[in-house]
Amino acid sequence: MVNTARILFTVFCLVSFILIVLLTYRKGAKSSYDNIARNIVEDDDLPLQNGLGVDLTRENGAK
Repeated sequence: MVNTARILFTVFCLVSFILIVLLTYRKGAKSSYDNIARNIVEDDDLPLQNGLGVDLTRENGAK
């Protein structure tokens, strides 16, 4: 019983790894990843407006 569980867990991990690799290297993924990376770099890093539920005061622990 324990060996069966270990085998099933190993097969599950292997299949999960293969699926992650296939999704990562699928056709068209590079343009999507480039777009995400470009958005992170080009972000203006401005704080959100107070009306959007973000407290802009320093009472939230920031110093």
